[in-house]
Amino acid sequence: MLNPRKLWLFVVLVMGINAAGYVALRLFGSGRGLALAGLLGGFVSSAATIAGMGQRAKANPPVLRSCIAAALLSCVATVVQLAAILFAIAPALLRDLALPLLAAGLAAVAIAAVYVWRDRGQIVDNEPAALGRPFALRQALLFVAIVAAALLLSTLLRRYFGEGGVLAAAAAAGFADVHAAAISLGQLAGSGDLPHAQATWALAAAFTTNSLVKCAGASVGGLSYARPVVTGVLAINLALVLAVWMF
Repeated sequence: MLNPRKLWLFVVLVMGINAAGYVALRLFGSGRGLALAGLLGGFVSSAATIAGMGQRAKANPPVLRSCIAAALLSCVATVVQLAAILFAIAPALLRDLALPLLAAGLAAVAIAAVYVWRDRGQIVDNEPAALGRPFALRQALLFVAIVAAALLLSTLLRRYFGEGGVLAAAAAAGFADVHAAAISLGQLAGSGDLPHAQATWALAAAFTTNSLVKCAGASVGGLSYARPVVTGVLAINLALVLAVWMF
């Protein structure tokens, strides 16, 4: 079921991340400021950060590459949080997932670094008109509509496959929050109720569906923003899935 209160909190979150990017841009300039805002915003919600940076890129095209780098850096935070969650509740499962998470994290850093490097030395006018607006309600509402659609699809998948289908349930949970999926899988694996091999693939499925939500959220920034962000997110996801398959 959709929770209107949580959906409204998503609206506030996206607008808050956009405002944080505005402040960071004023204080530190396009490169370091937006990169920091993206990384820190990713610890709150990478999907929301990607949408928030998309708003900023659309409002202020000169910082497009910085916004792309910030969006991809938010994916680094996702990986760090997953590792921290598993370390706390299922250290043995973390050992099995250490290389896949490392592969995903390194891919995120490398892809983001490309855009940080391309943006080096760029001078951006710090006048308010050039920086865009600190809040953009319309794009935030668009992102939340995407999240709501993802949650509805998650509910339908759960009903179709049932709670017994761990892989399907984890994939469905990933539409809403990959960290929630990691907590449930970590608890099951830690208690011995779920084999580690199955838990590993279930987390990969949740990571994949969450990546799809990120890709959908990138659409609010227009094609020039969405294309590299979607490519980067899919590359990060591919790095994790290939590592799970290989190791």
